[in-house]
Amino acid sequence: MADDGNNSKDIEMEEKDKELEKEQASLIEEYDATDDPMHVDFNEGQWLPCIPGLSLTSATVIFAIIGATIGIIIAVVNPVSQTSIDHRVMTVNVTDALYDDSLNYSNVDIKDVSLENGTYLFDFVYDVPYTTMETVELPTLSEEWAKIIEFPGKVWVNALKLLVLPLLILMMVVLPSRVDEIGFIAKRSIPLYLFTSSCAAIQGTIWAWVIQPGNIGSPPEDVGTREAGDDISELDALLNIFYNAVPSNIVSAMANLTILGVILFFLAIGMLLRRPEVKEEERTVVLRFSRAILRCCMLAVIWVIWFTPIGMGSLVCIKIASTDDLGGLLAALGFYVMTVLIGHSVHVFGFYPLTFFATTRGNGWAWFRRIYEAPLLAFATSSSAATLPRSLLVARKAGVRPEVYKFILPLGSAINMDGTALGFPIMIGLIAQLNNVQLDFGTILVVMLLSVVISVGTAPIPNAGMVYLTMLFSAAGMAEYAGEGLATLFVLDWFVDRIETAVNVTSDLFVAKIMDEVSQNAQNKELNVVCGCCLGPKRPEIAYEQTANNEAGQTELV
Repeated sequence: MADDGNNSKDIEMEEKDKELEKEQASLIEEYDATDDPMHVDFNEGQWLPCIPGLSLTSATVIFAIIGATIGIIIAVVNPVSQTSIDHRVMTVNVTDALYDDSLNYSNVDIKDVSLENGTYLFDFVYDVPYTTMETVELPTLSEEWAKIIEFPGKVWVNALKLLVLPLLILMMVVLPSRVDEIGFIAKRSIPLYLFTSSCAAIQGTIWAWVIQPGNIGSPPEDVGTREAGDDISELDALLNIFYNAVPSNIVSAMANLTILGVILFFLAIGMLLRRPEVKEEERTVVLRFSRAILRCCMLAVIWVIWFTPIGMGSLVCIKIASTDDLGGLLAALGFYVMTVLIGHSVHVFGFYPLTFFATTRGNGWAWFRRIYEAPLLAFATSSSAATLPRSLLVARKAGVRPEVYKFILPLGSAINMDGTALGFPIMIGLIAQLNNVQLDFGTILVVMLLSVVISVGTAPIPNAGMVYLTMLFSAAGMAEYAGEGLATLFVLDWFVDRIETAVNVTSDLFVAKIMDEVSQNAQNKELNVVCGCCLGPKRPEIAYEQTANNEAGQTELV
């Protein structure tokens, strides 16, 4: 009788497991990029149709080299010296002077004569001519030419800033429904994506302020130490985060680019749209309108990115031409690259294997050896979207189930940007340190949080992060350094962007394997999945059932 009871329980459990598998299978859908308003088709391999084979990256590097060359020539050319000769006349005033018959007073203008104790005293004025010579070093780059060279870059930066606010607003409105529509696997993978991106931003912030690459170089001579805001205490800085998160006037927050408040306000609007109190037709109208405008904004981003070579050539030229200490700047950039390499290496070879072990009990380094081809291609192309076909092939060869990797990898290429989240705090730290701008703890924390949020909305194409980097400068109180910062960072962005893209692709493949294991472990009644993806101790009811079965077996043997 006991055996029959156990068999019936096993049959019930098997039936429930099959129903769960069917339910999960019905919820697992392939990611359709055409339905995603954040997805853009962008042919980075062709910049101008009239110049075959010239990619956007190549054109940007060429223009940057040209701009840097012109800037270096302007910086190192000896300034023109101009000597001016000035003939002047100095007027001398003399008072209470004794009258001297031997002197000629014809050229003297007598003002007053007085008699004191039988002696004549008088006041007079006379002119003494003299000649001065002054040598002035004229700047090699005149003010007018500086404005002309800076003009394309300044317009380009303004266009980047113009797109930040509408992109951010629409992205936050659409984001909750975007998550809600992508099913069972996404509801587990997206929290994992956010977790890895958050840890990446924390690491980037730590490395930026531990190594402090910007303090290696010499700051500009015309600036002193400046604060990004008022002199406030640590407590005030922490409280200001919450004040900025809940602005008293959303219109003022948008006008002043109080980014955190704008994000939370429109994210709340997006979440409230999913409430049953909102009529379906109203929700549909708002979401369709938001997606349409968001898609238009993403197309506008492509247009702005198309002008990247011209804008970057302009900014790099004016930055180098106006830099007095090129050696100090290059030293700071060298330490910046070292900081980037250290941060991303620790994240890939330290953080990912630990997360992999916590979720699958597997060897993360062994998994990386099986997928290294995709990060290498990502490093070569600097584009997560361009690497996607290779990532799909690598995942299939590595044994990830097709229903998982066909969804996770395209989704990850759109929203998972660990490398970008790690790199943003380092970039802001570098520019702040180079210009002696003191950032308080609250501002650093806001930059870290925003790095996570905006990394979700960064398009998987080269140089797309520059749109949001201008927003981070504003959030850090450094809007005036946006153009200079972009020019400084782009000197090595062609290399740093490739490192970040390789990390993004690596993260996608780790998450794909973790989700593959988790979706199978969730069906295993002997395993306890905690926090959505981590393996924990056996569930108490399973442990109790096994103990009871063992005791029953021992009793029957007795």
